[in-house]
Amino acid sequence: MPQNEFFYQITYQKEAQNENIKLYAELIHTRIKNAIKATNPILFSILNTDEFDLLITEFIKSGYTKSKFMFKISDEFKKFIKDSNILVRFKFINDLMWLENSEIKLFMKDYTGFKRSKFSWQKRLKISKLCVIKRLNFRVYLKNFTHKEPNFLLGYYDLDSHKVVYREINEILYKFLILLKQNSPKQTLTKLEKIYDFNKNELETALKELCKIGVLI
Repeated sequence: MPQNEFFYQITYQKEAQNENIKLYAELIHTRIKNAIKATNPILFSILNTDEFDLLITEFIKSGYTKSKFMFKISDEFKKFIKDSNILVRFKFINDLMWLENSEIKLFMKDYTGFKRSKFSWQKRLKISKLCVIKRLNFRVYLKNFTHKEPNFLLGYYDLDSHKVVYREINEILYKFLILLKQNSPKQTLTKLEKIYDFNKNELETALKELCKIGVLI
């Protein structure tokens, strides 16, 4: 049997011609299913078993599963869901895919030698590699899938507990962190004060806390 024909059969693109190929296809399906189940527990909890099995089959058939590393399959799965619109009935699906995928990415980074910084308006600061921020439309981290409302989420790898933590932040802090990419803290503060009315001391307290946990360096 030609190699490409074997590939088509084990990835469900063609019907398996014998029991050995069928068994091999089932083993691949189980391996990928377990990986997706482990990295997307919230999604798994809202789909019934048949729906989830069908979703995995379509994922394998799509050709998006190219990596031999299990932790990268989650990223491929996220791209498949977005490009295929297969779960378009879930208005929150893009938010959920980002949430579950970001947790894997934060876990898989190497934080060896990571050093925390103290906050100063005079220092040049940036978001560290142990942090992600995102504007979401649904509070998927709270499993709220029905009420659509803009919210701002910060996720980070906690160096003390070795866990990924998510916390909601306000729009001011979110905008501050975004503007830090191209501005100093002092420049960012000046820009925000022209747009928003907020308490500078409260903002500074929040920024000091982010430096303390390593989100800002």
